Amino acid sequence: MVIDRIMYMHGETNLFDEETQQLIWLLSTTRTLHVMYAADGSLTALYYDSVFPDLFQMGGDLSRPPSPEE
Repeated sequence: MVIDRIMYMHGETNLFDEETQQLIWLLSTTRTLHVMYAADGSLTALYYDSVFPDLFQMGGDLSRPPSPEE
């Protein structure tokens, strides 16, 4: 059902990355959607925009900006 909804929203054309086991939709030249199963078995959809990579960093303290050495 979730994949059907994503295909309705973004089209049926996608790539499957064997190495990472991700379905990937190329939404624009900078934006992608990655769909995969998380470690706990839940289906996860991650949108990414390479123009703003700092918005998509995982982990760390979100209450402060990153230091220059990070």
